[in-house]
Amino acid sequence: MKNWTLIPRAAPAAVIFAFVSGCSADRPIGPLADRTDATTVAAAAENSYTAIDLGLLPGDAYVSIALALNDRDQVVGRSWHVREPGVEIGRGFLWTPDGPNAETGQMIELGPVGLIGTSDGVAINDRGVAAGWNKDHFAAIWTTDVATNLPGESAVAINNRGYVVLETGTAASLWTPPGTNGLLTEQVYPLGTFRALAINDRGQIVGAVPGGGAVLWQPNEPGGVTGELIPLGSFAGGATFAVDINDKGAIVGYETTSGGRTIALLWEPTRPNGTSYTVIDLSSVIGAYTAVASGINNKGEVAGLGGFLGSSGRQAWVWAPTTKPESDGTLIILGSTGLPDSEVVIDRPGPAINNRGDVAYKHNGHATLWRK
Repeated sequence: MKNWTLIPRAAPAAVIFAFVSGCSADRPIGPLADRTDATTVAAAAENSYTAIDLGLLPGDAYVSIALALNDRDQVVGRSWHVREPGVEIGRGFLWTPDGPNAETGQMIELGPVGLIGTSDGVAINDRGVAAGWNKDHFAAIWTTDVATNLPGESAVAINNRGYVVLETGTAASLWTPPGTNGLLTEQVYPLGTFRALAINDRGQIVGAVPGGGAVLWQPNEPGGVTGELIPLGSFAGGATFAVDINDKGAIVGYETTSGGRTIALLWEPTRPNGTSYTVIDLSSVIGAYTAVASGINNKGEVAGLGGFLGSSGRQAWVWAPTTKPESDGTLIILGSTGLPDSEVVIDRPGPAINNRGDVAYKHNGHATLWRK
């Protein structure tokens, strides 16, 4: 059974998607590259971002985090509860706004509700189907609060076709719902040994192999269930992790260098949904001494976490490119995530972003939606 919580920096080696910042090892030894002159910095308020506190699940919850959102601004994540001294329980939630652009909404627990166990919501598609795992250590999808177990330990991603990426140990597989490709029953297809984290509507999947090496699972045809695993390469020769992919095949993630620096990366395909890439150091573009890129939408807007000179703690940020992703755009600082430097967050190392440009993560101890 998974009892997720904010965990110490000395995390198990098997948890490869973890971002640590604020420590001296993350600061580059040499001089920082200057941010490109064409990249401008704007305050969130000047770009009409409104921070919406999503709150906590009822009961003994004390902190929450948003892990994914869809284009309807439905948000899924985790709320932490104290069961007894020293024991923390994570419960997945779904937050739905009261109406289009509403700043209020309803948070419900992703079942089984009220049991002494855990659940987790880590992904959601535009139909409102959430994906994660439930207290019995089964992968699950939810329609509102009704859970359906899937064959795996956890469901880590879902797209608008209803395809679900499953994880069991270090093995990834693809679940397709009944009716897919003319088949009347659900099907499960093995993908390979890697930690998957995101899938787009074309069926491309990104993640990393154990030990750190960003990979793309490329289907043989759009929506296909067979394909090949392709290494994405690095910018500076370090360990890389791919975290998100948009429908055009652009990928974001991060790299940890031999010098201890964390670099936000953008893999820009040479053609849409192709398998050759230009690898871009986004940390230098946005002027961060340490950063991860954790979300990308179909406009090419990127969300992430970073450390910036003159700012304390980790800042949630959004970067909107203009014409050349490798050089110019607008950087928007949303604010500090409020996480102590001695802790890390697993599952998603930073904010998620939808196609509206809205961002979801954590601020002041509560799951937060920044609406554009």
